[in-house]
Amino acid sequence: METKDRTALQNKLKALEEELNFKNQLHMQELNETRLRSELTIDEVEGSMISDYDNKLREALQQMREEYQNQIRSTSEETESHLLSKMDELRKMANERNTMANSSWEELKTLRGEIDELRILKKTLLNKLTQAESLNDELMAELQREKLAHEGDVLNRDAEIKRLELMIADQLEEYRDLMDIKVALDLEISNYRKLLESEETRLNISTSGDTTKITPSRLPSSAGRKRKRMHLDDEVSFLGKSSGTDTQFSYESSQKNNNFEISTTALGVLEVQETDEEGKYVKIYNSSNDREMPIGGYSIVHQAGEDETIFKFHRSIHVAPNSTVTVWSSESEGNHSPPHDLLMNTQKWFLANDMKTQLLDAEGGEIACRTMKKRQSRASFFTSSANEGVILKKYRERLLYAEADNDRPEAERCSIM
Repeated sequence: METKDRTALQNKLKALEEELNFKNQLHMQELNETRLRSELTIDEVEGSMISDYDNKLREALQQMREEYQNQIRSTSEETESHLLSKMDELRKMANERNTMANSSWEELKTLRGEIDELRILKKTLLNKLTQAESLNDELMAELQREKLAHEGDVLNRDAEIKRLELMIADQLEEYRDLMDIKVALDLEISNYRKLLESEETRLNISTSGDTTKITPSRLPSSAGRKRKRMHLDDEVSFLGKSSGTDTQFSYESSQKNNNFEISTTALGVLEVQETDEEGKYVKIYNSSNDREMPIGGYSIVHQAGEDETIFKFHRSIHVAPNSTVTVWSSESEGNHSPPHDLLMNTQKWFLANDMKTQLLDAEGGEIACRTMKKRQSRASFFTSSANEGVILKKYRERLLYAEADNDRPEAERCSIM
């Protein structure tokens, strides 16, 4: 740009010089012509005219010289000032561009430094990310191992609980059997004692010592025995009289089918409201008045004896306030109408005497639980005398002893009069 402006100014200067030379030539030509005319005039004019003409010519030449010199001077000054201004502008532009180049170079250096720092930071973050991912994998593996171990511990605990429950149930049955035998024996002893007292009274035979009163403790209800068991839904009654003191014994045992002892627990507003006794459905209830509860990822674990059913809720399922969600068995006639009615594809709710239904969260923690245990038969014993009340558990025990008595020789048998 600077070279171009300089070339333009030089060309302009040359043009002005050529113009000046041209004008000088014209001036010289005109001067020569004037001289020729002057000479011709001089030849023609005489005397004082020559001096006047010379003076006038001299003045004219001087005036023209001054005019041309002024014009040349002004043109030179103008050209010089223009060139100087252009050079100043070019210098300023060059300085500005140098400054811009320097600043750009500094910025480039700064950006390169920042890029290097960012590359180092990226490499550091990638290393940290790799370490975090490896640590996360290790923690997930550890969590999975802990989860499997916990599930194994839970299964072992449940198995141990079931084993202990069965052991306790067996021991209770044995205890009840022994108490039944004791009651039957006490009843036989009481009957034989009363028969003996009646015979002594009839034969006027006196005996020493006080009469022993037998009052067995009330027994817990029994669901059955290992030996010849009675059906739970049978009703048994027995009345016995002795010839001595009139004493009446009464035994009654009854149980209704599909009658369960139910216990429920809940940690929050969600609870297992109902487990159908026919295995058709399970209901989950939200007792909150104003809060909708999400149960996505939750699961229902239903245990019936050795059978188990696990149903997992879809992640979009919610329970509205004071509402229920019913999960229908695949064998039921329920309709699939989310989110209030859900129909299982292939699973069903199993039935047993002992059933347990749990609501577990996504991590396997228990939220609510409902246990159902079939009611066992209850025995009620009544007596006509409060001081001589005797408990009779089962009349079958007496029959067993009667059969045992029949196996003995006839001389050793006892008959009840």
